[in-house]
Amino acid sequence: MPAAPHPHDSGKDAHQATGFAAIALLGVMSMALFYALVLAERLLLPWVRETSAAR
Repeated sequence: MPAAPHPHDSGKDAHQATGFAAIALLGVMSMALFYALVLAERLLLPWVRETSAAR
């Protein structure tokens, strides 16, 4: 008769895949937020690029 699987080992691979997907999703979301803020800055504060380009 085979031994029953340990309850803590049953979803190990599923948790690892979920964790990897969560970290990847956070990375994509952070890049999207960064570029959204860059776009908002360019649209709302156009004079900042003009004055900071001369420095």
